Amino acid sequence: MDKSAYLDAMGITRWIGADKVVSAYTILVDKFDANLEVHPLIGAVLASADCLPTHCSISDSVSGSNTQVLWDMRRLKRPSVDSKFSSSPIAQLANSADDKRKLWHELSCYIDSVGNDKTDEN
Repeated sequence: MDKSAYLDAMGITRWIGADKVVSAYTILVDKFDANLEVHPLIGAVLASADCLPTHCSISDSVSGSNTQVLWDMRRLKRPSVDSKFSSSPIAQLANSADDKRKLWHELSCYIDSVGNDKTDEN
């Protein structure tokens, strides 16, 4: 078994040096797959949300009460979390125009709210 997968399964967080960027957001999925990090659809959504992929981590569980969930892609949204936007799982999302439309609607609402927050600060 891969050491990283074993630590993740046990819920053990690894030490991160101060020079490394810590993930600001979490993307929740049903089952973690390392290939998701380079999926073009995920890259497009993160780019649209003005979020660098290096600032996100993909996980199948919420670790800690202060975790900020950017995107919830779980089939069943249990336990319920406060995410910025949600969608169906990536396999279903990639093949369904209706699911993509719903995601882009939620994403545009999120972008509008972030834009409004930035203009309120000025």
